[in-house]
Amino acid sequence: MLTQRRCFALRCAMVLAASYCLVGAPSSASALNITAAGDPIGGGNLAGSIFTIGSPDGGGGTDLWPTTETPANSIDGNSATKYLNRIATNSGYIVTPAFGVSKVTGIAFTTANDTISRDPASYALYGSNTVSASSTVNATFNLSDFTMISSGNIALSDTRLDSTVSVAFANALNYTTYLLVFPTTKGTVNSNSDGTMQIADAILTGTGAISGGTTWASTSDTSWANSANWNPPSIPSGQGQSVSFGVT
Repeated sequence: MLTQRRCFALRCAMVLAASYCLVGAPSSASALNITAAGDPIGGGNLAGSIFTIGSPDGGGGTDLWPTTETPANSIDGNSATKYLNRIATNSGYIVTPAFGVSKVTGIAFTTANDTISRDPASYALYGSNTVSASSTVNATFNLSDFTMISSGNIALSDTRLDSTVSVAFANALNYTTYLLVFPTTKGTVNSNSDGTMQIADAILTGTGAISGGTTWASTSDTSWANSANWNPPSIPSGQGQSVSFGVT
């Protein structure tokens, strides 16, 4: 094990002429936003073991959300937008983050603008390396292609547009696609549901992953995560981003 900080040159297929520092002792990686606006995403509902993609009003399938309150709003980081689903139980989204291979260890929530009873009251998160997200109406995904990462209750604030609540959990595995489902809402738990679920943001957080068990520990440039494999140590000398890694 390295006992002091040593700099090595690494070559990345996505980024040229950049230098990095390796840290020999294991370190805890800072959480990154794994999902972001523009990621391929599809909204829908889980019935049994099948998640079926819905459609906006007039979209040719089950009209699950208004045209301005789409699943994409749940990962855009904008509290002024929201995702509303007209099925209160087991609604959610499937997403393949452009971030690349990742290890999700948390979810950051922002409550929507109105109707407290629509807030999710529980979650179930699954990961897969064999499927990719789709927004194609009536496309289906089987839970047999996913692995459960974490599930539990969510204690969201009744304050509207509140972003102080998140959940964190242990996860040792890397995935490329995630399925997030909300089994219950405050309304279904308290028997005052209006039949819908809504959330302003439900952003997956965690770390990027590279071969050899190394995890990301920098938020300086999320483009580093677009390559899952690194080939150290040769790279032409020069300037570039400085990124710190914790070797595990």
